[in-house]
Amino acid sequence: MTYLSTQTLELYSLFDTKLIGKTIASNTIICVNSDENVDTISVHIKNGLINGKRQTYEGRDLDVFLGIPYAQPPIGDLRFKKPLPLDRKWEQPLDAQHWPPAQPQIYRCSQTCHVLDTRRGTHNRGSSVEKFYSGEVLSALGDVVVVTINYRLNVFGLLYTGAEGPAPGNMALWDQSVALEWVVDNIRYFGGDPQRVTLFGESSGAISTSLHTLSPITRNLFTNAIVMSGSALNAFITTPDLMEGQWLRSAGSIGCDTQGNGRFTPEIIACLMSKTPEELMAYMQGFSDMSALTSLVIDGQFIPDSPREMLASGDYRKGMHLLIGTTGDEGSQLLNMFSPIKYHKVRPKNMSLSELAGDFREFLTAFSLDINTDEVIKFYFNGLSDEQHPDVLRRHVGQAFGDFILGCPTLLYAKAVYKGDPTANVYQYHFTAKLGEPKLFCSEWAGSCHFDDIYPVFGQPFLNYDRYVERESARSPDK
Repeated sequence: MTYLSTQTLELYSLFDTKLIGKTIASNTIICVNSDENVDTISVHIKNGLINGKRQTYEGRDLDVFLGIPYAQPPIGDLRFKKPLPLDRKWEQPLDAQHWPPAQPQIYRCSQTCHVLDTRRGTHNRGSSVEKFYSGEVLSALGDVVVVTINYRLNVFGLLYTGAEGPAPGNMALWDQSVALEWVVDNIRYFGGDPQRVTLFGESSGAISTSLHTLSPITRNLFTNAIVMSGSALNAFITTPDLMEGQWLRSAGSIGCDTQGNGRFTPEIIACLMSKTPEELMAYMQGFSDMSALTSLVIDGQFIPDSPREMLASGDYRKGMHLLIGTTGDEGSQLLNMFSPIKYHKVRPKNMSLSELAGDFREFLTAFSLDINTDEVIKFYFNGLSDEQHPDVLRRHVGQAFGDFILGCPTLLYAKAVYKGDPTANVYQYHFTAKLGEPKLFCSEWAGSCHFDDIYPVFGQPFLNYDRYVERESARSPDK
């Protein structure tokens, strides 16, 4: 089994391997590094020799490779441009046994982020949730090659400077596309099958994954897709003119647009290029209008049209196996984000049913949708009363909001895929277990909330037995 990881938070890919058990690629060389008492596993790819490490999990050998570059680093003139494939060869073996040097965590993946990593993971760096994406359990027990990809985020992955400007927008998606091409070209060296690729993403990664099923750039680079808690239908995707306007306002907020002519000029772009990554992120975190930092653009290339129109016209990957999934209480985390005092994770405000229903009405109205709020509130709150525990009432609001933001768009995406392609095999799961481990994003009063299904997917109960209740951690990994 082989695990390649790239330290990104949201997009993950699983690659079915034709090989069984402990077999690896036929061109692999095994030697012993006596200095660190680590078994070194070496693989030749097109760019040269890569040194990974062999580990053992539950009696199974696991080959781990960290920090494999898949594109040229987006630095200098490439900072805001589409990624360029890595065409160089390295003369010395590439050390893929350790994480690359730590980057400033405020921007996580902005400059030297075009890497694929394979790791068991010591979790000594990176973001606070990086450890939850450790792929050793999934690879060892699932007999798959697991690849996670690192890509640009925030201003570095989304900046749009107009059709003729240097930043085309959607750089995060373009990064992912180059990584997918790398997988198709190289995964066989790690024992994987390029004809059996499953793309897998949760939350914003689900948006990315579903967009890859639509995009003519990437739709033929994989066979199957797993879309967890989100889809292209709940993404903020806007037109080029609106997107450019959003980013111009952002540029003006940091003093780079003093002309106000409605277009990016060479002077504005030069100003943005002169800022350090830390400066850009510091400015961005202070914005009151975050629309640009969460939006993708209909660029006519990666996203040719609105996802809704593409699905309706049948313009997407046909013949795929698609699995969608949601948790039982997707919205509680979002409630905490929008109103952290009222919906505090530990000490929320006790509110009456009418207050909670009013909050939900405000949430719906804030999106300026043509929706019958009375009917929606009646559907979710019918039969409830103030006699019930406040946590129960809050969970109903969380469920309603989660369905609105994530659940319904995920389901509608799957229905559209099947409607336009009855040959597609579409499956659904609904995760309702409330795990014993205190969760990163989940409130104490919430049900099975956003991200909770990630823990069992990546085998966290098997890695942290002492942090899960007995019914979760006592299960055999073989079952």
